[in-house]
Amino acid sequence: MRQVHDLSPRLMIKALTAAGCDFDARVAEQYQAGALVSELMRKHGLSHGRVQKALKGHGIKISPGNHLRSATDEDFVKAFEAGKKDTRIAKEMDIDRGTVRRRRVRLTTKR
Repeated sequence: MRQVHDLSPRLMIKALTAAGCDFDARVAEQYQAGALVSELMRKHGLSHGRVQKALKGHGIKISPGNHLRSATDEDFVKAFEAGKKDTRIAKEMDIDRGTVRRRRVRLTTKR
């Protein structure tokens, strides 16, 4: 039976560390195995900064968001013209809402 807990990610990490588990090492292993930062954030309930800290602590430099380049400027423009909100676009493209906001500013000021 699966146990559900009410611990925040911070308390969970603290508890795992106290129990002798190196949580940051597990995150680093998953990243090196091919997991995206966004996947690690979602899976563990962590912020982007917390994932960065875990990886940096193990000497891993985060690769640039090359996986985000699959969404072209044209894709963004179509979504903007369709009247979609930034949060919906971010969810559909599986990217950060801030990325969508920055692209919206850059692409709409060009015109």
